[in-house]
Amino acid sequence: MPVKNGAKYLRRALDSLKIQNYPNLEILACVGPSIDNTKEIFKEYGIPIAYEDDNNAADALINGYRLATGEILGLLPHDDEILPGALHKVNLAFQDHNIEWVYSATNSINTDGSIHSRLGNETNVTLEMMVERNLIPTISSFFKKETYLRVGGIRKAFPYPTDYELWLKMLAVGTRPHKIKDDLAIFHVTGLNGSMDTIETTITAPEVKQLRDIYFKKLSLGAKIRVGARRYRARLKPLLKKYPIADRFLRRLHKIVR
Repeated sequence: MPVKNGAKYLRRALDSLKIQNYPNLEILACVGPSIDNTKEIFKEYGIPIAYEDDNNAADALINGYRLATGEILGLLPHDDEILPGALHKVNLAFQDHNIEWVYSATNSINTDGSIHSRLGNETNVTLEMMVERNLIPTISSFFKKETYLRVGGIRKAFPYPTDYELWLKMLAVGTRPHKIKDDLAIFHVTGLNGSMDTIETTITAPEVKQLRDIYFKKLSLGAKIRVGARRYRARLKPLLKKYPIADRFLRRLHKIVR
């Protein structure tokens, strides 16, 4: 759990873990320089600080995952929450030893309780799909530590879109995510985080583009053509409205190489 000045919402996140009643839960608090009572709240819940004075989210996650002793890893930001029974559902899914990575859809909730958006609706996510957009919510994702280590883990080279890089790396080596039917978590839009769309269009945008370019090169020729056609169609959308013949040509090209 990476935290920096997270006192306002931290108890809600910790309470959501407490009510899991999961016997083998290990909570690793990775705390950045905080001027509020974040550390005192962890102490109140009997949770020791596992790592302190991290430089950014990537540093916190790298050290948190390194220190984890369990077989399954997950991330809970201090302003989000895990839904009741989620960890038992995750454990049940991993009873199938062929599964290395699970996730669920999740609601993104505004501060007034209204639904901001629905995240993670897609199933059978592939590298081709992920190159175009981050489709898997971090808070409802769990994966084997063995798999995390096999792909090289998180790198400091991409300090903000850490989850996106990890998903791309796992998909690139053939690890397919298994979607759990029930929601596992709630993503809260608090002003301290933001929706997946907002994140990709602000401070992380250059890094996201760099990652997409790197993993686009790893796609098959057919996948590259499909992705390229969709990208060009999106860029040329105003022009294609004027020239429907060109629009139909791109659509047919996509079907041919699908």
